[in-house]
Amino acid sequence: MPTRSVVLSEHQQQRVGTLVQSSRYQNASEVLREGLRLIEERDRIEDAKLKALKQAARQGWADVSAGRYADIADNQLEDFVGQIGRTRSGTAKPAEKKVKLKDDQGHTRGGMGKHPDWFKAALSSGKTPGDLLANS
Repeated sequence: MPTRSVVLSEHQQQRVGTLVQSSRYQNASEVLREGLRLIEERDRIEDAKLKALKQAARQGWADVSAGRYADIADNQLEDFVGQIGRTRSGTAKPAEKKVKLKDDQGHTRGGMGKHPDWFKAALSSGKTPGDLLANS
């Protein structure tokens, strides 16, 4: 096995000495090899997290492109994210269906999922989502 000189700070040198004296490791080389194994493991975990994050982003953009999203007002974002957390953890109470948008013909929309045709048509005719807010 090739040998290598390594410069350690005083603190690092003391830590290596403590680990060897504890009989957990036989010598400084074992301590450094274990450190490298931990770095490799951390890198594998970070790579897996990044891969999962990229996949989630791809899925999210695909959902947006397909119209599977909800428009959330800035002042409702914290509550919305909290509800997602409670749903995922299994502590959510069943939500009553709330009508947020309504047109002149009585069509309603809760704000979740794909935009219905009546909603798209209303926007195309010049209305804004604010024009379609249901009266509470």
